[in-house]
Amino acid sequence: MGEDAFAVRRADERDGSDIGALVDRLVEFGPPRWRDADRMVEIDRERALLALRSAEDDPVVFVATCADRVAGFIHLHSLVDQYHTRRHGHIEDIVVAPDFEGRGVARLLMGVAEQWAKDQGFEWLTLSVFDQNHRARRIYEHAGFGRDILRMVKPLA
Repeated sequence: MGEDAFAVRRADERDGSDIGALVDRLVEFGPPRWRDADRMVEIDRERALLALRSAEDDPVVFVATCADRVAGFIHLHSLVDQYHTRRHGHIEDIVVAPDFEGRGVARLLMGVAEQWAKDQGFEWLTLSVFDQNHRARRIYEHAGFGRDILRMVKPLA
């Protein structure tokens, strides 16, 4: 099936369990040793479900569906850039269900993110990705994202 088989809509309460289950995929790449993967999933799930319940457009969660199944989701919100002191759009999470990988769902959701950011009047859209998540990095670079700031970490414990 191509992209035309997918629909995108704002997520609502009925999508909560599907979104919650997909959040586990965010750590499949193997986070750095100083990160607690279980805690990461817990926090990401909490934040996505909180955004899902928002009546505002910032934050917001969209789902891609196919045949009444959630094929993926994207969680968006704004951040303030410290150098421009202006808000911009940020992709907090984007996850595609395993059965739908390689079928254009991520590209479709990223297009929705760009339109959302433009509709909010933002000048740019950001995302964060772990250095070890090579597959996601390739997808983002292919979508036109480039490196900006490289944050390095030195664990002290």
